[in-house]
Amino acid sequence: MPHLRPYAPKDWSRFLELELETQLDSLGDSTEEERDIFKERFTAPQDMVALVSAIASYARSSNQDFVVIGQNSEALLTDESYRTALDAVSKESLLFGLGGEGLENTPEQIAWSERLLREGSAAGLHVFAIEYLSDPERIEEARRRLLQLGFTPFFGHRLLDRLPE
Repeated sequence: MPHLRPYAPKDWSRFLELELETQLDSLGDSTEEERDIFKERFTAPQDMVALVSAIASYARSSNQDFVVIGQNSEALLTDESYRTALDAVSKESLLFGLGGEGLENTPEQIAWSERLLREGSAAGLHVFAIEYLSDPERIEEARRRLLQLGFTPFFGHRLLDRLPE
């Protein structure tokens, strides 16, 4: 893992505020000043929005039918320019699988993603929900719940290396 000192330093709490998963190494080696500088430089969400927007704009300039689908990017759906760049959004494991194959996600995990996906849906984005389940009863339960949310369900194999039976 690269040492964080060269990027230095926003306050490490910024990572938690943005709800990003990260591994931080050598935190004890950075000074308060370095952490403050890093905080000012942390622009990954804005950079991703700019990148997706640029790709969408470039692609659509030569093909009006080009489709852009955000994948597991619900945290960015609060950004209007990101929503504008997309045609749809896809979410894997909304209801099951974050804690292990076939295990139901916690109500908090589901609510967090659902709230953001609904924001995208309210802005006109189509929402696809992909679940990796093999138990027919779980599949039917998930299908019912996803359709109630107004999302289009898909059930497949995690590797997406073959069509479902």
